[in-house]
Amino acid sequence: MIFKSFLFSSLSFSMRIINSVVVVGLYYGFLTTFSIGPSQIFFLQSWIREEGDLEDLACMNRYWFDTNNDNRFSMLRIQMYPQFI
Repeated sequence: MIFKSFLFSSLSFSMRIINSVVVVGLYYGFLTTFSIGPSQIFFLQSWIREEGDLEDLACMNRYWFDTNNDNRFSMLRIQMYPQFI
């Protein structure tokens, strides 16, 4: 009985290590494929966060008024999350 619990805990621990190795490998593969450095990754993360802030601001009422064209009555409905039917 003790051996089975030890086997299960060591198996789950080894799966955690394997998952972290896979994530690091994917990250390294991404860096080498697109030949960008960690500084560009941090720049992209900050840019995505800024865009997310704009999206949160636009989605406060879930409507965004289109101010780029001359039609003042055109609105676009914004949804934060996809709806599954």
